Amino acid sequence: MLINRTSIVSAAHYQYQRVYFNISGKERYVVSGNVTETSGYDINFFVFDQNGYNIWREGGSSLAYVNAEKIESCGYTFVINQSGYYYFILDNTYTFFINKVPEITASYGYQVNTTKYRDVQKTRTVTRARPNAIMNCARDD
Repeated sequence: MLINRTSIVSAAHYQYQRVYFNISGKERYVVSGNVTETSGYDINFFVFDQNGYNIWREGGSSLAYVNAEKIESCGYTFVINQSGYYYFILDNTYTFFINKVPEITASYGYQVNTTKYRDVQKTRTVTRARPNAIMNCARDD
């Protein structure tokens, strides 16, 4: 399990979990999980890459991998398309008086395609080089 935690998000604040994903050599890197606000209220939940998080944190608008606003519970799945840091954000900035107690889980999976190679040694004998000389040459064709 990548993330499995319950925490208190104070009114007018947010919390995040930063996770690094290395997708090198992997295909269809899928992240999925669930967010549930356990105290009976709602919460915002977003997932951004590093660039998106920086823009969002400064008050700008950015495309999120997951954008779930004022949810009581939400299942999510998204595909990672580049290696880097990703931010799982539990946002309670829109509430000024009520603390929230969300539970978040996340797991991941991917495919690895391997190509098997075998060594093939090719040799040839050249007898016209010099009299009484025999050459054995390895080739890469």
